[in-house]
Amino acid sequence: MELTDLIPVESWRQLAEDVYKNFGFNSCIYNKDNLLIHSPVGWANEVCPLIKAGDSRVICATSQQNFSKKVFQSRTPVIDECEAGFSKFLVPIFINGEFLGSAGGCGCLIMDSKIDSFYISKALGKDEPEIRSLLNTVPRISQDKLAEALTYLQKHIDKLLNTANRKSAT
Repeated sequence: MELTDLIPVESWRQLAEDVYKNFGFNSCIYNKDNLLIHSPVGWANEVCPLIKAGDSRVICATSQQNFSKKVFQSRTPVIDECEAGFSKFLVPIFINGEFLGSAGGCGCLIMDSKIDSFYISKALGKDEPEIRSLLNTVPRISQDKLAEALTYLQKHIDKLLNTANRKSAT
């Protein structure tokens, strides 16, 4: 079974867009193979699209693989930092014990956290001063706001799945 067997891609995309609009995170829905089921809905900052555009996208891919493994094994949401140092959260999606994918957000920084502009500049092949300037576009958020975004996402996933279950039962 696939996520899109239960809920149309457009509904998943709308949920990601709601997270982006309400909280400012890059938000995506992934299938069980960690492949995006929709195109990006918006960028939290000016650095993330640069990372995703070239060979440096391995930064995002590695982070997603690691986060997905954690949520699959723990069956609970995970909040941490991606390989580039941005805040990231991921919610597992299980139906009747079967892992169907995950949903999450990234691209912001927790207040008082630091990011390694040198690492990002090397990964992107850009000058560090340019990266430092682009890092000024990264939103700073509180732990509470991050937790609120995760709760919002989890609640709306549950709502979508409950609606899908009711439809399939009739």
